[in-house]
Amino acid sequence: MEFEYILNEANNEQKKTLQEWYRKDTNAIPPVYVLQPTSTKPGVDWSMVERELRDILHKCVDKCVGKRVITEREAAKYFAASELSRIFS
Repeated sequence: MEFEYILNEANNEQKKTLQEWYRKDTNAIPPVYVLQPTSTKPGVDWSMVERELRDILHKCVDKCVGKRVITEREAAKYFAASELSRIFS
């Protein structure tokens, strides 16, 4: 559910970027959004993509916290270095 809240705070361009790189894994319990392997997009500068994803997530998560749809505790994982690969729904 958190990722949907984040998507709601994203502008169209940000939403497109997030949806391009994250796919919902409905086989996981609970379902999670998983970062797609960089190998699916040859020639992409991963360091630039990573910075862009972090920037988008941080901005949108801050908005969600401000609106109290995500708690500060829930938001903390989006700022952790290792949590870019998996987002819990």
